[in-house]
Amino acid sequence: MAAPWTTCTREKVEEICALLEQGEPLAAICRREDMPSVRTVYNWQDADQSVKDRFQQARDIGEDAIAVSLRSVARGGKGSTGDVQRDKLVVDTDLKLLAKWNPRRWGDRVQLAGHDNGALFSQASELTDDQLAAVVAAGRSGGIAAASEG
Repeated sequence: MAAPWTTCTREKVEEICALLEQGEPLAAICRREDMPSVRTVYNWQDADQSVKDRFQQARDIGEDAIAVSLRSVARGGKGSTGDVQRDKLVVDTDLKLLAKWNPRRWGDRVQLAGHDNGALFSQASELTDDQLAAVVAAGRSGGIAAASEG
């Protein structure tokens, strides 16, 4: 059972952040006997921007620690089980978690490109009426690439 913390102290914030920096999730930290609940930690962050910033910094450092650990596992080093399939599962699972926790930093990047990796289409004012109508029709049917070739 988590301790019934109500007062945010710099010492407790730093203790939690030290664990976050090692890659430990907040929920796991808050399950410890001497730690406040997750809700309490979020209340501290809502009440004080500097606390929120410190937790974000700790999470960023922790994500880097997880990435370093995953690289070691993937290369058969520290943390590897020796079972290639198991290690692959661990690496893939943790990469997916990183992408969920921080999609801007760890998620897949999606880039839209048109014909030959160019713009989707030039400015509409440069299109003829027939080309613009084809683009609109293709967009409605889901086939924009076909319309750009015309």
